[in-house]
Amino acid sequence: MKPIIEIIKYDCRVYFRTSRFVMPLAVLIVYLYGMFTIKPVGVVDSYAMSVVAGFFAMVWLGMTYNTLEDMVSEQILILRIKSDTKYYISDVIFLTVISLIISALLAVFPVYQDLVNGRDLFLRPLEAMDVISGFVLIFASSFAGGAAGSLMHQRIVKNRRIAVVATALIALIAVTKGAIGEEFALFSIVAWLFPPIYDVVKIFTKEEFFEVFKVLRAALMLLVYGGCVYTLKVWLLKKKRF
Repeated sequence: MKPIIEIIKYDCRVYFRTSRFVMPLAVLIVYLYGMFTIKPVGVVDSYAMSVVAGFFAMVWLGMTYNTLEDMVSEQILILRIKSDTKYYISDVIFLTVISLIISALLAVFPVYQDLVNGRDLFLRPLEAMDVISGFVLIFASSFAGGAAGSLMHQRIVKNRRIAVVATALIALIAVTKGAIGEEFALFSIVAWLFPPIYDVVKIFTKEEFFEVFKVLRAALMLLVYGGCVYTLKVWLLKKKRF
């Protein structure tokens, strides 16, 4: 466990010394103020939008994280801890921690805005279950987003232009695959390959309250998808040597 913690600390020092996290964070702040300063808004609807926002933010951060260090530094770190598996696991944990931070921001900010607005920001009173459900769903979507964004690693796809375009396309299809499926019936055959963001948002469309079963079902869909993608990424990196 100690080598993993050391790698995570190293990633934090390197990543937060760069400006790569500034733009996604700025976009999130703009989104939050744009979404939660015009009242009234629906509780479930607004958190569903934050699920999408968290997903896109982590796709962005996961993609930029791929260029955090060069291959020489990566090899040195792997040799130092004597395990490529531990190194790749530390990458997953690092992105998961970032997902938790973003999820907390997206879930708690509406509470702050509601209090500032005299608790009449939403169409109905905001409850603790709403915040908890929102956090769980946003974290799950952020986790899936980080996985999707980091899949196009520079050792998996060396052409960075192709990697960026492919990542953006995956993210876009994840949100719009319902509409794509209506236009192209055969798309349903490969729809499962893309993050289930549309499927999750659809579950809560026109819902006034969060239901525990639906929240757990939606979160599980996203977490399983993210876990599978991270597993695929690690397998590809271990198979594709330096």
